Amino acid sequence: MNFYVVGMPRCRTLWMSHLLTSKNSTALHEYFTMPETPILPDVSEYVGSVDTNPRHLPNFGRSPVIKIHRPDEEIVASMVKSFDVPTGINDFPSFCANFIKWYRKSWNEVKAPVIEFDELSNPRAIKDIVDYLIPMNAIKVMQFSVTMIKTTNRNLEFGLNETARAYNMKYSDFIKDFSND
Repeated sequence: MNFYVVGMPRCRTLWMSHLLTSKNSTALHEYFTMPETPILPDVSEYVGSVDTNPRHLPNFGRSPVIKIHRPDEEIVASMVKSFDVPTGINDFPSFCANFIKWYRKSWNEVKAPVIEFDELSNPRAIKDIVDYLIPMNAIKVMQFSVTMIKTTNRNLEFGLNETARAYNMKYSDFIKDFSND
């Protein structure tokens, strides 16, 4: 891998993967979240990954890495607003808060420059991120305007199932770890 972006859930990682993909670069989304990491595709000169699961990340070596920081309470509020309540969860806000605490422990272990979530709305900051991650301006600045997308996927249960599978756990056992029931 040539570069990495590590974020928490609801930190525009899908958006960043689109932003960092162009003719000369490919940014895979959630590549290291998959239970069985597939073989790295040979698709472009620069290949990186934008992930929200820091628990599965590799040794970065000398590749540039950035972390996207967003306050936990904002992440929880975004999750509660954006997702339907998954099966088996009674107190969804508490579940989200516990889930984010669990993620944050691993996120804190990643040593890398931190970009504040609010900076992702600043074109100058975005250009600095791209310049840091991908040399020789492989991505054209003009691409910024077409990558301002937002995702609306209300199915958190699917993502929780995939995360549970990555840890060789049943969904019902996995969600118990974060429920206050």
